[in-house]
Amino acid sequence: MLKKNERNFVLQVQYLVVLCLVIAVTLALFVLFYMNGENSVFAKMISEKRNVPDPIENALNSDSISSEQKQELSSLLAKYDRYLSSGYLTVVNDENPLPDGFQVESFSDLSPNPALQMESAAAAQLELLVADLTAAGYTYSLNAAYRTPEAQTDAYNAAVQENMNAGYTVENAEKLASETVPPAGRNEYETGLLVEISGGRKMGSAEFSSTPLYAYLAENACKYGFILRYPQEKTHITGYAFNACVFRYVGDVECSTYIKTHKLSLEEYLDYVKREKQVVAQRILALSQEDQKPENNGE
Repeated sequence: MLKKNERNFVLQVQYLVVLCLVIAVTLALFVLFYMNGENSVFAKMISEKRNVPDPIENALNSDSISSEQKQELSSLLAKYDRYLSSGYLTVVNDENPLPDGFQVESFSDLSPNPALQMESAAAAQLELLVADLTAAGYTYSLNAAYRTPEAQTDAYNAAVQENMNAGYTVENAEKLASETVPPAGRNEYETGLLVEISGGRKMGSAEFSSTPLYAYLAENACKYGFILRYPQEKTHITGYAFNACVFRYVGDVECSTYIKTHKLSLEEYLDYVKREKQVVAQRILALSQEDQKPENNGE
C-alpha cells in the first residue's frame, strides 16, 4: 500500500497532467475557431476593424450636401491628400529626421552636370528651368544636388573643420556648421529634392544673392515647382541660415506658387495644407449634420 505522502504526490501529478491537457485543448480550440484562416473570428475582427467606415466619406454621402458641394469638397480633400502623401512636401531637420533605410525611389542625372543626380521628377523640371535660364541669357552652375549619407557626413565634417581652422571651439564649430550643412539623416540633400545653383561659378550665398540670376530664380523658379528653401527672415522657422543658392522641388506648381506668393517657408506651407484639410473635413461634417438639426416649430 502507498504511504500517505506517496498518495499525495501521485494526486498532484495527476492534477498537473489534467491541467496541462485542459490548457492544450483550450489553446487548440482557440487557434481553430479564432485564429485559423480567413473565416476565423480573429480574422473577421481584424477585417471589421479595417473596414470601419470613414466618417468623412460617410458624411459626403449625406443628402444634406448638394452635388456641387460634394464635388468641390471631395476635390479639395483629394488635392490635400495628394500633396501630403506625395513626399514632395516632406520637411527634414533635427526634429524630423529621415527614417532608417530611406531611399530615393528613382534618380536622374542632371544633363547640365551629369556628375549630379536628383529625384527623377525634380530633375525633369530642373532641366526645363535651366533651359529657360540659358534662353534668357543667364550663365549658371549647378554645384550640389543629391548626396549620399556618407557624402553628407563628409560635407558636415569639412564645414566643422573649416570653422575650427577659423578659431572656433569644437562645440561652436559644430553648431555653426549645422546651420548651413546639416548632419546626415537630418538634411534634405538626401531626399534628392535640393539643388544648389549659382552664377557661372560656385558662389557663396551673400555674393549670389546680389546677382541678376538670383533675382530671376527667386521670381520664376516657382513656375517649375521649385522654391527658395532657406529664405531670409525664416531662420527661426527653418532652423538654417538664409541661403540664396539652395532651391527645393515641392512637386505641384500650385504649391510652389502659393509659397512664393505668400512668402512662406516650406514648414509654414506644410502646416497650412494640414490646416486646410482639417477645415474641409470639418465643413463636410457640419454640412452633413444640418438635416439632423431639430426643426423650430416656433414654440
